[in-house]
This record gives sequence, C-alpha cells and structure tokens, in this order.
Amino acid sequence: MLSSRTDVDHPMCAECTHLLLEGLHSQLEETKKERDGYIAFERDVKKQKLETASSGDALEKETLRQIEKVYDWHIFCGVHSLIP
Repeated sequence: MLSSRTDVDHPMCAECTHLLLEGLHSQLEETKKERDGYIAFERDVKKQKLETASSGDALEKETLRQIEKVYDWHIFCGVHSLIP
C-alpha cells in the first residue's frame, strides 16, 4: 500500500483497492453528515442570535418609552427629583 509511513511501497491488488475505496467513501459520507450537522447548528445559532437581538431592540425601545413616559409625568407634575 502506498503511504508515507515506510520507505517501501507495495502495489495494491484490485480487491484491496476496492476495499480501501469503499472505506474512504464511507468516511467521506460520515464526514459530510457531520459537516451538515455543524452547518445546521450554525444556522440555528445565527437565527437565535438575530431573534434575541430583535427582541432585545424591541425591549430596549419599550423600556425607553416607559422611562420617557415617567419622566414626562414627573415634569408635568412639577417633580424634578429624577434630574440629578
């Protein structure tokens, strides 16, 4: 078998070549499935990140709106204790 482990390389018979190719093909298919799993995981993480950012932005806007509402109410009532 051809390799970099030994100085002597031996030719492979057709049957051994076929078995080697089957083994390599199986490894390739497993690796593709693993890659696809990682791609799906990455896609899900990115989707969750976007959803979290979107909901975070909405929450931040709502919080600012509530703060402005309270601030406006205090100004209307003549209470200035919110301003340092």
